Amino acid sequence: IIQDHEMSPAPGTCMLLSAILHVASTVWWVSAQYTGFLSATCMSRAATTGATTIIGRPLVDGGPQKYAMNYAEDRLDRRARYFQQAENSGKHNDDIDTSRRSQQSPSPIALDLRRAHSILRKAGKSLSNVCIDDELDLQSDVAAKETLVELRTGHELAGRALRDCGKCRHATYHYALAWMCDPTNYECAGDYAQMTDLAGCSEVGVLSLLYYRNGGRLDPRMPLRIAQESSTTTDDAYGVVIDDDDDDNNERSISGDGANLTYANGSPLHSCGSRQLECDASLCMVAIPTDSLLLRQILKDLDNVDLDDASSDESSINAASILEGLSKASQEEKRRRKVAENAPSNNPSTVAHPFMPPQDGISNNLQFWKDCDSSSDGRSFPPLLQVLLLKLLYASPVGGPLLKLACVAVPHLSLKMPLSSALGRQMARDYKSHWAYYILIRAVVLGERVKKHRRGTAVPYHVPVWDIVHGLDQRQLHSFELNGDCRGDDESPFSIRMRQLLDECSSRIPKNDMTSEGSPLHLRPLCLPTSAPHSPLYILGDSHVLSIAWQTIEIPNGELRTLVPYPATGMKAWHMKEETRFFTHYNMHMCLQRLPTSCKAILLSAGEIDCREGIGGVKLQGYYASCDEAVRNTVQQYVKAVTKLASLYNLQILLLPVAPHAYRSQKNGKAAGRGLRRERMLLWNDMLREECTKSASSGVHLLDYERNLRSTDATSPVGFVLNKAYNADYTHMNSAFLPHLENSLARCVEGYSSGSGCNVNLI
Repeated sequence: IIQDHEMSPAPGTCMLLSAILHVASTVWWVSAQYTGFLSATCMSRAATTGATTIIGRPLVDGGPQKYAMNYAEDRLDRRARYFQQAENSGKHNDDIDTSRRSQQSPSPIALDLRRAHSILRKAGKSLSNVCIDDELDLQSDVAAKETLVELRTGHELAGRALRDCGKCRHATYHYALAWMCDPTNYECAGDYAQMTDLAGCSEVGVLSLLYYRNGGRLDPRMPLRIAQESSTTTDDAYGVVIDDDDDDNNERSISGDGANLTYANGSPLHSCGSRQLECDASLCMVAIPTDSLLLRQILKDLDNVDLDDASSDESSINAASILEGLSKASQEEKRRRKVAENAPSNNPSTVAHPFMPPQDGISNNLQFWKDCDSSSDGRSFPPLLQVLLLKLLYASPVGGPLLKLACVAVPHLSLKMPLSSALGRQMARDYKSHWAYYILIRAVVLGERVKKHRRGTAVPYHVPVWDIVHGLDQRQLHSFELNGDCRGDDESPFSIRMRQLLDECSSRIPKNDMTSEGSPLHLRPLCLPTSAPHSPLYILGDSHVLSIAWQTIEIPNGELRTLVPYPATGMKAWHMKEETRFFTHYNMHMCLQRLPTSCKAILLSAGEIDCREGIGGVKLQGYYASCDEAVRNTVQQYVKAVTKLASLYNLQILLLPVAPHAYRSQKNGKAAGRGLRRERMLLWNDMLREECTKSASSGVHLLDYERNLRSTDATSPVGFVLNKAYNADYTHMNSAFLPHLENSLARCVEGYSSGSGCNVNLI
């Protein structure tokens, strides 16, 4: 709508434009509010930078105010920025008089919260004369069933709004109650599990999905009781009295944007405003009953995952053999279908399946890739939840049984969901980001088919994580004996450590410590992975951390380190800014807080999503006069934010560059876009080198190996593409580039004596 931001509109025009923008944004979000969380996933599904941007600069006091904005935005970025601008302009501050406050429109997030609160209040009022006890029959009570539907709608809407402004603890609470309202709905289970990951507790999501898959039960009476209790006329938890007789007044009584919610009288509101006092009362609302016999059995089964099975026949099957088996299975499946098409209907094909991936002694409760037996209480576990659970298992920094289960699941899922199958194409179309994670994890776990005489000897060579976990890594430098115990600070069984985690997540946070960032409870990795017998080196950031997760590198003093992933899903470099109110920002801080106190240095990966989505025209949606200015501003903000994090958490932070994009045929429709991304990437890395040189003394350093990743290509606008030896899935790299990372780390350490390098003693 606003194309030329150099013009200064009159105050009246600003008010008109503000009203138009408010109405447009409200209509847009109302139309999208009932979209499922998994289908509109937190992991941005597509770049939307080609669309016209509604707001380029916030309108404050009748004129435009410069607002440096990232050139790479998706719709969730814009939604979060809307309330950020409201916050920065002082819309909800106490120093604004009532007449001025009434002229300013709230942000879409605040509107969604009000709408959600209204739904929850009305549902609670409908229960005022209902006795909610164990005798209440939810199957026959139509009114109670209808109320549960309303409560689910309200909690999901509140969860989405709070997620988008970085209130992940609040959002997890509402998604938990939404699941309790409809315990058998797989979307509700998936929404909650995804949200626990964004709240920094992916292990809770793992246990919840396994609990759901095996028929675990939740009590729908709990959200009914909570709604009934919250519909009372007073909320004295924070000394605030609310008049429940006037719904319209109540909708106006709560203002703010999700980050700084207040009542109209200026009293701070520590919860989201729903008057449900458990909201934000704990780090991560645990939806499943922790005293359940089923949960106890699941934890016992995880305890029994054999982490030292080198003597078994199945453990000798390496990743290359599995890939060979999968290839033969695919060919046989094509032949079977052809035979079935030509065979009479009364003579079906009976071709036996030629390949069965190893089970590695995994119990039936944990084999989430299989359909549950009809005789069991298990539920249907659709492909979407299977892919989500695989991601949570593999990316969890706990490792141990979770990592082993993820690796065992990969070949089974590959057999069930071939990439080129109709199901694979449907998943790629409907759940792009979830499917992208699946493709990446499959690529790094199984690697690529390599001839037997070249396995472990080819340089460069990606070592499949399957081989690492099963003790089949043939490299001399990184060979080691797997430790059969799951060791951390002590030798407690895995189940005890997970129960400790559940207790920490559920523990109430003191009211005076309910801040918008972090918490007084610091989660720790409760169990270092047995596939990491060396000291861990944690790598945080976007999905690219999984490219080298669980690999082992040599640091300059000759010691070995195992790279333990701490991904923050969807993290952009722009989200690192201190003032950001977005779920990725909260997630990153939770990852940093969970680091062991002994951790003094980390690797950090960010920027690729910015480069990938930051493609625009000359004006780049009106934010900047040139793309160079946009990239420079983003890099400067990124390095500035990371420098603050290094100081806040007392860490030495080693930044990874953005890798070039892989070669694609000119016939491929993505070739032109990838060329533009390579230009953005080149500019990004040049400016990152420049900014990191300035901040070398602040504990932030660049591991500058990007030039070693290039392969000459005349068709590329920058003259090169990613060396195909380092390509995993045409977006991410594999671990074959790690020797370059090791060399760049050595160069960085060499500069320490002159004050421009990193300290190896902190790594």
